Amino acid sequence: MLELVIVVAIMAIVAGSAIMSFGNTESDAEYQTTNYTLRQLASAVDRYLSDGNTLPELGDEIESPADINFLITKPSTSDDWKPDYRLGWRGPYIKGYKLFYVDVGTDLEADGSSSPTSGSVTTVPTLALPDAFSHQPVSPYYLWYKDAAGNIGIDSKIGRPFLILSQDLSGDKESLIRIVSLGENGTYEHACDYSQSNTLHENYCSRETLCSSGETDFNSQRDDLVLCFR
Repeated sequence: MLELVIVVAIMAIVAGSAIMSFGNTESDAEYQTTNYTLRQLASAVDRYLSDGNTLPELGDEIESPADINFLITKPSTSDDWKPDYRLGWRGPYIKGYKLFYVDVGTDLEADGSSSPTSGSVTTVPTLALPDAFSHQPVSPYYLWYKDAAGNIGIDSKIGRPFLILSQDLSGDKESLIRIVSLGENGTYEHACDYSQSNTLHENYCSRETLCSSGETDFNSQRDDLVLCFR
Protein backbone atom coordinates (compact mmCIF):
# COMPACT_ATOMS: atom_id res chain seq x y z
CA MET A 1 0.00 0.00 0.00
CA LEU A 2 2.85 2.35 0.88
CA GLU A 3 4.52 1.69 -2.46
CA LEU A 4 1.22 2.37 -4.25
CA VAL A 5 0.81 5.69 -2.43
CA ILE A 6 4.37 6.67 -3.36
CA VAL A 7 3.79 5.77 -7.02
CA VAL A 8 0.53 7.74 -7.13
CA ALA A 9 2.25 10.74 -5.51
CA ILE A 10 5.09 10.64 -8.04
CA MET A 11 2.60 10.42 -10.91
CA ALA A 12 0.68 13.39 -9.51
CA ILE A 13 3.89 15.45 -9.29
CA VAL A 14 4.87 14.54 -12.84
CA ALA A 15 1.38 15.34 -14.15
CA GLY A 16 1.36 18.68 -12.33
CA SER A 17 4.75 19.60 -13.72
CA ALA A 18 3.62 18.68 -17.23
CA ILE A 19 0.48 20.81 -16.91
CA MET A 20 2.46 23.80 -15.61
CA SER A 21 5.04 23.36 -18.36
CA PHE A 22 2.33 23.18 -21.02
CA GLY A 23 0.64 26.29 -19.61
CA ASN A 24 3.90 28.24 -19.77
CA THR A 25 4.52 27.00 -23.31
CA GLU A 26 1.06 28.10 -24.42
CA SER A 27 1.51 31.54 -22.82
CA ASP A 28 4.92 31.94 -24.44
CA ALA A 29 3.47 30.95 -27.83
CA GLU A 30 0.76 33.60 -27.48
CA TYR A 31 3.38 36.19 -26.58
CA GLN A 32 5.65 35.27 -29.50
CA THR A 33 2.75 35.22 -31.98
CA THR A 34 1.49 38.59 -30.74
CA ASN A 35 5.01 39.99 -30.90
CA TYR A 36 5.40 38.85 -34.51
CA THR A 37 1.97 40.14 -35.58
CA LEU A 38 2.63 43.46 -33.86
CA ARG A 39 5.81 43.92 -35.89
CA GLN A 40 4.03 42.90 -39.11
CA LEU A 41 1.30 45.45 -38.42
CA ALA A 42 3.92 48.11 -37.68
CA SER A 43 5.63 47.28 -40.98
CA ALA A 44 2.31 47.65 -42.82
CA VAL A 45 1.70 51.05 -41.22
CA ASP A 46 5.25 52.05 -42.09
CA ARG A 47 4.68 51.22 -45.78
CA TYR A 48 1.38 53.12 -45.71
CA LEU A 49 3.15 56.16 -44.30
CA SER A 50 5.93 55.90 -46.87
CA ASP A 51 3.34 55.96 -49.66
CA GLY A 52 1.02 58.61 -48.23
CA ASN A 53 3.03 60.50 -45.57
CA THR A 54 0.15 60.74 -43.07
CA LEU A 55 -2.23 58.51 -41.12
CA PRO A 56 -6.02 58.86 -41.50
CA GLU A 57 -7.70 61.25 -39.07
CA LEU A 58 -9.57 59.69 -36.13
CA GLY A 59 -13.26 60.52 -36.35
CA ASP A 60 -13.05 61.60 -40.00
CA GLU A 61 -11.51 58.63 -41.80
CA ILE A 62 -11.24 55.95 -39.10
CA GLU A 63 -13.70 55.06 -36.35
CA SER A 64 -11.23 54.23 -33.56
CA PRO A 65 -7.54 53.43 -32.92
CA ALA A 66 -8.45 49.77 -33.53
CA ASP A 67 -9.66 50.52 -37.07
CA ILE A 68 -7.20 49.18 -39.68
CA ASN A 69 -9.54 49.31 -42.66
CA PHE A 70 -7.28 51.97 -44.26
CA LEU A 71 -4.61 49.25 -44.63
CA ILE A 72 -7.06 46.99 -46.50
CA THR A 73 -9.26 49.36 -48.53
CA LYS A 74 -8.24 52.72 -50.03
CA PRO A 75 -9.73 55.58 -47.96
CA SER A 76 -11.95 58.00 -49.86
CA THR A 77 -9.53 60.82 -49.03
CA SER A 78 -6.48 58.98 -50.41
CA ASP A 79 -5.21 59.38 -53.96
CA ASP A 80 -4.50 56.48 -56.27
CA TRP A 81 -0.86 55.48 -56.61
CA LYS A 82 1.08 57.85 -58.88
CA PRO A 83 4.29 56.16 -60.09
CA ASP A 84 5.83 59.41 -61.30
CA TYR A 85 5.53 61.00 -57.87
CA ARG A 86 5.78 57.74 -55.92
CA LEU A 87 2.86 58.89 -53.84
CA GLY A 88 -0.63 57.56 -53.11
CA TRP A 89 -2.34 54.39 -51.89
CA ARG A 90 -1.09 51.03 -53.21
CA GLY A 91 -2.42 48.52 -50.71
CA PRO A 92 -3.59 46.29 -49.30
CA TYR A 93 -0.72 46.66 -46.88
CA ILE A 94 -1.50 43.67 -44.69
CA LYS A 95 -2.50 40.20 -45.90
CA GLY A 96 -2.96 36.69 -44.57
CA TYR A 97 -4.64 37.59 -41.27
CA LYS A 98 -8.19 36.83 -40.15
CA LEU A 99 -9.88 40.15 -39.50
CA PHE A 100 -13.09 40.88 -37.60
CA TYR A 101 -15.14 43.92 -36.72
CA VAL A 102 -14.94 45.19 -33.15
CA ASP A 103 -16.41 47.87 -30.90
CA VAL A 104 -13.96 49.46 -28.46
CA GLY A 105 -16.11 52.40 -27.32
CA THR A 106 -15.77 56.08 -28.20
CA ASP A 107 -13.52 57.35 -25.40
CA LEU A 108 -10.30 55.72 -26.57
CA GLU A 109 -8.48 58.66 -28.15
CA ALA A 110 -5.66 58.56 -30.71
CA ASP A 111 -3.10 59.20 -27.95
CA GLY A 112 -4.51 56.42 -25.75
CA SER A 113 -5.41 58.94 -23.03
CA SER A 114 -8.84 57.49 -22.25
CA SER A 115 -9.96 54.01 -21.34
CA PRO A 116 -12.63 52.24 -23.43
CA THR A 117 -14.23 51.02 -20.20
CA SER A 118 -15.52 54.57 -19.60
CA GLY A 119 -16.77 55.27 -23.10
CA SER A 120 -19.99 54.64 -24.95
CA VAL A 121 -20.53 52.18 -27.77
CA THR A 122 -19.91 53.24 -31.33
CA THR A 123 -22.71 52.88 -33.83
CA VAL A 124 -20.61 51.01 -36.40
CA PRO A 125 -18.02 48.33 -35.48
CA THR A 126 -14.60 48.83 -37.05
CA LEU A 127 -12.36 46.38 -38.90
CA ALA A 128 -9.61 45.23 -36.57
CA LEU A 129 -6.91 42.60 -36.05
CA PRO A 130 -6.98 40.64 -32.74
CA ASP A 131 -3.81 39.64 -30.90
CA ALA A 132 -3.06 36.02 -30.00
CA PHE A 133 -4.16 36.18 -26.36
CA SER A 134 -7.48 34.57 -25.47
CA HIS A 135 -10.26 36.73 -23.95
CA GLN A 136 -13.99 36.62 -23.55
CA PRO A 137 -15.91 39.56 -25.09
CA VAL A 138 -16.86 42.23 -22.53
CA SER A 139 -20.19 43.99 -23.16
CA PRO A 140 -20.48 46.67 -24.42
CA TYR A 141 -16.74 46.96 -25.21
CA TYR A 142 -14.45 44.67 -27.16
CA LEU A 143 -17.42 42.99 -28.78
CA TRP A 144 -16.42 41.21 -31.98
CA TYR A 145 -18.61 40.90 -35.08
CA LYS A 146 -18.43 39.26 -38.48
CA ASP A 147 -19.81 42.22 -40.40
CA ALA A 148 -19.71 46.00 -40.27
CA ALA A 149 -23.40 46.29 -39.38
CA GLY A 150 -22.80 44.44 -36.11
CA ASN A 151 -25.58 41.93 -36.70
CA ILE A 152 -23.57 38.76 -36.10
CA GLY A 153 -21.59 38.39 -32.86
CA ILE A 154 -18.60 36.14 -32.30
CA ASP A 155 -18.83 33.86 -29.28
CA SER A 156 -15.36 32.31 -29.46
CA LYS A 157 -12.54 33.63 -27.27
CA ILE A 158 -10.17 35.76 -29.33
CA GLY A 159 -7.69 38.46 -28.37
CA ARG A 160 -8.16 42.18 -27.98
CA PRO A 161 -7.65 44.38 -31.06
CA PHE A 162 -4.27 45.90 -31.84
CA LEU A 163 -4.36 49.68 -31.49
CA ILE A 164 -2.62 52.30 -33.62
CA LEU A 165 -1.95 55.30 -31.39
CA SER A 166 -0.07 58.57 -31.80
CA GLN A 167 1.12 61.20 -29.35
CA ASP A 168 2.74 64.62 -29.63
CA LEU A 169 6.05 64.58 -27.80
CA SER A 170 6.74 67.54 -25.55
CA GLY A 171 9.28 69.94 -26.97
CA ASP A 172 9.58 69.19 -30.68
CA LYS A 173 5.93 68.09 -31.03
CA GLU A 174 7.00 65.24 -33.25
CA SER A 175 4.29 62.66 -33.79
CA LEU A 176 5.20 59.34 -32.22
CA ILE A 177 3.19 56.45 -33.61
CA ARG A 178 2.84 53.30 -31.52
CA ILE A 179 1.34 49.91 -32.26
CA VAL A 180 -0.14 48.46 -29.07
CA SER A 181 -1.30 45.04 -27.91
CA LEU A 182 -3.30 45.09 -24.69
CA GLY A 183 -1.38 42.04 -23.49
CA GLU A 184 -2.44 38.96 -21.60
CA ASN A 185 -4.75 40.83 -19.20
CA GLY A 186 -6.61 42.50 -22.09
CA THR A 187 -6.77 46.00 -20.59
CA TYR A 188 -5.09 49.25 -21.68
CA GLU A 189 -2.61 50.56 -19.09
CA HIS A 190 0.41 51.57 -21.13
CA ALA A 191 3.33 52.81 -19.01
CA CYS A 192 6.30 52.75 -21.40
CA ASP A 193 8.67 55.67 -21.77
CA TYR A 194 8.05 57.47 -25.08
CA SER A 195 11.47 59.11 -25.34
CA GLN A 196 13.41 58.46 -28.54
CA SER A 197 16.75 57.89 -26.81
CA ASN A 198 17.80 55.74 -23.90
CA THR A 199 20.09 58.31 -22.30
CA LEU A 200 18.02 58.47 -19.12
CA HIS A 201 15.78 55.44 -19.48
CA GLU A 202 16.79 51.85 -20.08
CA ASN A 203 13.42 50.81 -21.44
CA TYR A 204 12.60 53.41 -24.07
CA CYS A 205 10.11 52.81 -26.85
CA SER A 206 11.57 52.56 -30.35
CA ARG A 207 11.06 50.95 -33.74
CA GLU A 208 13.58 48.25 -32.87
CA THR A 209 12.70 47.68 -29.21
CA LEU A 210 9.47 46.07 -28.07
CA CYS A 211 8.40 47.94 -24.97
CA SER A 212 6.44 46.07 -22.28
CA SER A 213 4.72 48.27 -19.70
CA GLY A 214 5.31 45.58 -17.08
CA GLU A 215 9.04 46.29 -17.32
CA THR A 216 8.68 49.94 -16.32
CA ASP A 217 5.97 49.72 -13.69
CA PHE A 218 5.85 48.12 -10.26
CA ASN A 219 2.34 46.86 -10.91
CA SER A 220 2.85 43.39 -12.37
CA GLN A 221 -0.64 43.48 -13.88
CA ARG A 222 0.55 45.96 -16.51
CA ASP A 223 1.53 43.97 -19.57
CA ASP A 224 0.81 46.02 -22.69
CA LEU A 225 3.17 45.35 -25.59
CA VAL A 226 4.15 48.48 -27.51
CA LEU A 227 6.24 49.17 -30.60
CA CYS A 228 7.11 52.81 -31.33
CA PHE A 229 8.34 54.33 -34.57
CA ARG A 230 8.41 57.59 -36.49
